[in-house]
Amino acid sequence: MEEVMQFLNEAGVYYISSVGSDGKPHSRPFGSRMIFEGNFYIATGIQKAVCKQISAYPYVELVTMGKDRAWIRIAAKALPVEDIETRKRIFAGMNSPRPFLAEEQMAFALTEVTATIYEGENQRTITW
Repeated sequence: MEEVMQFLNEAGVYYISSVGSDGKPHSRPFGSRMIFEGNFYIATGIQKAVCKQISAYPYVELVTMGKDRAWIRIAAKALPVEDIETRKRIFAGMNSPRPFLAEEQMAFALTEVTATIYEGENQRTITW
């Protein structure tokens, strides 16, 4: 989990793909990420389409490119954190250019994670 976080931190922006109500994939840039109490979280605005898409169909993929043309693909199930007090604690330490407000933002815990890091012809897989 820490190696995946380090890769994402070094890359900065990653792209998340979700499934829309139309059954088609939808991708967009993301930046939020945090490890809190042994879980890996991402977050987005409650009113955004991506929040509704992930809530309806929780399987997502994250992808980004790192240094030296290495890249990572993360397949996961994203579970919403419904409790506002828990979201406040998660958001208190989240890496973000602006503060997250628990009433306006949804945190998702990534579970069933398979992260594959590709470096040239080599690849390694991390699961949790």
